[in-house]
Amino acid sequence: MGGAFVALGVFFIGVAALTGSRGAREIRRSSSRPDVVGIWVVGGAVIVVLVVAATAAMVVPAGIQEYGVASAESPGEDPLVIEAGGSSTVEHSVRNDGFVPVVVFFDPGEDVSTSPDRTWVSRDSTAETSVTLSVPEAEGRYTRYVTEHRYIVVLPPTVIAALHSIHPLVALLTINVVIAVGGLLAIVVLFGTGDIRLRSGKDVPLMYRLRRKLLKVALMTVLTAGRVKLFRKRSFQQNYISGVPV
Repeated sequence: MGGAFVALGVFFIGVAALTGSRGAREIRRSSSRPDVVGIWVVGGAVIVVLVVAATAAMVVPAGIQEYGVASAESPGEDPLVIEAGGSSTVEHSVRNDGFVPVVVFFDPGEDVSTSPDRTWVSRDSTAETSVTLSVPEAEGRYTRYVTEHRYIVVLPPTVIAALHSIHPLVALLTINVVIAVGGLLAIVVLFGTGDIRLRSGKDVPLMYRLRRKLLKVALMTVLTAGRVKLFRKRSFQQNYISGVPV
């Protein structure tokens, strides 16, 4: 759910950017109606913004983590200098500076293992995984790799894991489709399928009318959340009274 709310937030930023740029150039329909922009033009532009932002959030922080290790007969305190034929474990930190939780999968290379092989990272937080690096008997320097894949949590983690097991690109594309569809549905719910008037007949700016719509949506969300919380509380009380474990 957090991913959906952030996607909506990015959507509104995109709408604000589109309407705010009106001072630079006048937007007109092909029929020359002033102060009107096609809903699908706005929708297409906002979806592009959403998909590009989501893809960047998943791809840019991920990638390949490289470890330079050495195989030696007399290793010291450095965890990357390993006894010949042995192994060493180091901690790998994963930072999520975004506003949406992510699930991270680790794809270890040769002579590498990770525990756990995946982790959930909440927004603005850090998680860690243990990386075990092995070296051969022959002394020398070696390079070990761990590939990190991260996905915005807009689907259940089990679903993302299943998609990732097929191929990381499948998971990435599916998440982008979900975000794009969510943004499109938000546009339709807020504005319908007709054209958007940048100013109404009473000369009311679009952003003012958008804020009014957002207020209504927020109020409905709060009321719905309140009803759900009240329902859960009543269910808990009824189950407690009847002796049913909860």
